[in-house]
Amino acid sequence: TKQKWEYAINTGEDFENEARLLRKDGKYLWHLIRATAVKDEKGRPKMWIGSKTDIQEQKTFTQELEEKVIERTAELTKNNIKLENKTIQLEEAQKLAHIGSWEWDVVTNKIEWSDELYRIYGLTPQEFAADYESFIKYVYADDREYVNTIVQKAFKDQQPYRFFHKTASADGNVRILSATGKVITDADGNVIRMSGTAQD
Repeated sequence: TKQKWEYAINTGEDFENEARLLRKDGKYLWHLIRATAVKDEKGRPKMWIGSKTDIQEQKTFTQELEEKVIERTAELTKNNIKLENKTIQLEEAQKLAHIGSWEWDVVTNKIEWSDELYRIYGLTPQEFAADYESFIKYVYADDREYVNTIVQKAFKDQQPYRFFHKTASADGNVRILSATGKVITDADGNVIRMSGTAQD
């Protein structure tokens, strides 16, 4: 505060600073101090007009908010680490069981496949952004109508399903998969997502 005030006196520029001022009861309270120079004909400060505003309540609120942000950030960081560890554990479990998982955003027609699901289809993990058309392309030709029928039925009755079908993987192998799925609806009962698993 002293340095800022001395600079303002020397330059004639406006002064503004937050500072804690001591009250008679021994408490320090935050204030906003402003001052503007009244200058003579040569532009030199000849007097100052200022104000002092009590900002203790605002300062307390800001400090409490900052503390909450810091606490929340630390909590999210901790949760992200836990989530990352759980994700790694899930990926390892899927490898051991040769089971992959998927989630289909029906609205955008985007499907998220786990790395193991790509491997089951003979693909490199995250090789392409999956969608329903890409998925059905890897279903064995004779089973595509059957798979489509089950998916459409799930849209209609909104019940979980489990069935077997063959897949013609990218590496040329034909595999038999055990498939499961369920639908997720919005408040109006419209299907917005589907999720499930496929096991070799």
